[in-house]
Amino acid sequence: MALYDYENNDGSSHASIFKDVIEEIHHAKAVEHIVNMITLDEFVIKYKLNNISLLKIDTEGNELNVLMSALESIRKRKVNAMQFEFNEMNVAKLILEISGTY
Repeated sequence: MALYDYENNDGSSHASIFKDVIEEIHHAKAVEHIVNMITLDEFVIKYKLNNISLLKIDTEGNELNVLMSALESIRKRKVNAMQFEFNEMNVAKLILEISGTY
């Protein structure tokens, strides 16, 4: 999966799967990184986790995808609490979806 960040500030807290977040919202040139991903359920199995006290999700509008990747862990009540962040990046994703450019 591609992950984008500022070309002149790589490693920032604004890294996103949406290139437009960097280039259109923050008006900067983006640099692309290809990253590997696994589901949360795969992570739980790999690291033999019996419990997740707090699952904090800050994924710029991709919260449902994260939750879907953790269905078994949630069904088995391994997650005690969840926190979601909602900000301008969530709104930007909704606009892209509505306009048909996502």
